[in-house]
Amino acid sequence: MRTEKKVAIVVAAALMVMGVGMMAVSSVAARNNFMGLIRTDEYEVKTYDITEDFDNIDIGVGVNDIIFQKSEDKNAHFTCAETEKIKYSVEVKSNTLFIKEKNNKTLVDFMSLNNTPSNVLYLPKDAFKNVTGSLGSGDITIDGSYSFDELSLKVGSGDIYVSDVSCSKAVEAHASSGSVNFTDVTSGGSFNAVTGSGRIELSNCEGKDVKLKTGSGRIVLDKCDGDSLVMSTGSGDIRGTLRTGKVFEAKAGSGDVSVPASTEGNGTCDVKTGSGDIDITIEG
Repeated sequence: MRTEKKVAIVVAAALMVMGVGMMAVSSVAARNNFMGLIRTDEYEVKTYDITEDFDNIDIGVGVNDIIFQKSEDKNAHFTCAETEKIKYSVEVKSNTLFIKEKNNKTLVDFMSLNNTPSNVLYLPKDAFKNVTGSLGSGDITIDGSYSFDELSLKVGSGDIYVSDVSCSKAVEAHASSGSVNFTDVTSGGSFNAVTGSGRIELSNCEGKDVKLKTGSGRIVLDKCDGDSLVMSTGSGDIRGTLRTGKVFEAKAGSGDVSVPASTEGNGTCDVKTGSGDIDITIEG
């Protein structure tokens, strides 16, 4: 091999080694810079004591879970994790408890909430009129023998869990990216649940007018019922059991369909999926 060619090969190999080394150094540096953004700032667990009575609840926060629990005394309390830039406003006005997150943070501040404890609203009574909860990122959990007139919950990225709740007028749940899970929930009026990408699961639930819709995810029912049920998925199965027979209309773009024979007198059930199976049975 000619000397010039040998030199060229050696130089090329050296340049490749140097390039790999620089890439490794850059990768480590970038990772360190990014991990510097995802930090866990020091936080303070703060409790707001709410001594005024209220019949309505309006919660609007950006990040972190919200849990409803029973209070051990006669007052309501809100326990939350606050940092230097992430704080909450808690006040009662016009018979409504407002819990809002003060808007003085950046994306880095959102990311710094990793591993902080969930926010908890302790309630001294079981019955309320209108309950509204809106959360940018995180889960909403309501569990424990509550009765509302209307319940409306919305999360951007996270799940919704509701159990043992009765509503005289309406139930609404919307998760853009996450699941909706209801157990032992009833509504005297509308019962609506929508997800963008995530499942909808209902167990022992009932509403007069039930509408369930998911873009990408499955719908699962366990012993549920309603005068009118409308269920649809873009891509995903619809399966489960109803308590009473219905007049059924079912259609799957690509998938198998199995529903009971239609029976008059107990309402209607309209089921559609773009891509997925439909399997509904009656279990009283």
